[in-house]
Amino acid sequence: MSFPIAFLTWGEIDAAAPRLAAPMRAYLTQIATTLRPESVRGTDLGLRCLAQFLIEKHPAITTVTALPASAAGPEMTRLHREMHQRMLGNGFCTRPPDLDCTFESVCETCTFFQTTIAFRPTLQAQHDHAATHDQTARQQLFAGLLDDLDESAS
Repeated sequence: MSFPIAFLTWGEIDAAAPRLAAPMRAYLTQIATTLRPESVRGTDLGLRCLAQFLIEKHPAITTVTALPASAAGPEMTRLHREMHQRMLGNGFCTRPPDLDCTFESVCETCTFFQTTIAFRPTLQAQHDHAATHDQTARQQLFAGLLDDLDESAS
């Protein structure tokens, strides 16, 4: 596939295929709130390239639609959920990306914090470090996380 030297503008796409342009522009507006500007510019270029290709090579395709959430099966739902987890040194942050984080560096006290048995050695080391430095609040916090892991494993 060869790429054109210049892509159509959104105005030109709108004039040629308004039902094609509207959902693409709505998608750009939606992702602009969560992606870096460079990523949005790249997506904008990709969508304009796709629109131009469809207009020139497949004029019968006049619209694009998003699949409803119910169309995703259990595997896709799991992948989507995992995609929004951020890995931490001792667990995962499951906070939805559109919510602000007020904790910044004390994730273990957040309700969105989740850990697994794979992080047990790290949590144990953090517990032991807190104990040797007389940080009783941190020691109790990590002891609670370790106890929760032990309970869920049994």
